[in-house]
Amino acid sequence: MLTMLPTTAFAAWAVPTLTVEAVRDGDQIKATVKIGPHTDMGAINFTLNYDSSKLNFLSGAIIGAVTPGKITPTWHDINATSSATEIPILTATFDVVAGQSGSAVFTIDSISITDKSGDEENTS
Repeated sequence: MLTMLPTTAFAAWAVPTLTVEAVRDGDQIKATVKIGPHTDMGAINFTLNYDSSKLNFLSGAIIGAVTPGKITPTWHDINATSSATEIPILTATFDVVAGQSGSAVFTIDSISITDKSGDEENTS
């Protein structure tokens, strides 16, 4: 007896990982968001959250919304992109607010990744 099991074809996605690098020169902090290996990624949207009482957004190549405490970039490529390795998708630089100390916490939420045809991929 031959049995067929249902399968689902999907691209190999990784939820973006957040790497935060402290830059001592000028009391700045650089946050770099990287995405793991992926195939035929058409678009990604997410929100990078930070404590605006400790940090002021200074610079970054952002297409999307920047409000105190949140950066919500939008990235898309009509031809799609693939990478066998982890690659940076966002780098943002922040000034530390004068008189602040302790840790600067960054989180990512509201993640949406679509393939080149516009179908949303599983990000969990």
